[in-house]
Amino acid sequence: MLGDAGLVPLDASSLIDAPSLDAPAALADGQACSTAPDTGIPNCNTCVAGSCDQQWCTCIADTNVLSDDAGMRTGCVSYIQCVSRCLGNDAGSEYDCVNILCAGPPYTMEDKTDGRALLSCIASNCSSDCP
Repeated sequence: MLGDAGLVPLDASSLIDAPSLDAPAALADGQACSTAPDTGIPNCNTCVAGSCDQQWCTCIADTNVLSDDAGMRTGCVSYIQCVSRCLGNDAGSEYDCVNILCAGPPYTMEDKTDGRALLSCIASNCSSDCP
């Protein structure tokens, strides 16, 4: 588990290509959206779905996903991927990754707010399942 901001690094690489993000489907009891988390860690997926469902669904429902000329993508999931890559590559401290290296363009304030809410929820509720 990480210290400064209480965030947990995730392999979020599969999240951006999650299929059918906006496709209507029958939802399980209490589920906020039809797309289950896919972190690559089954226990983490279960914990995120059970404890951070609302934050997860808010993040993947972000429709402000664009690619700029440099191939940088915007959106909540892309922001989480940036933080995850930054931490995984030891590019900076947790504080640096969240507040400096992944804090500027192309990510909007909404991308960062929603992404931080999800990461904080995972850190608070799923740290043992999402190493």
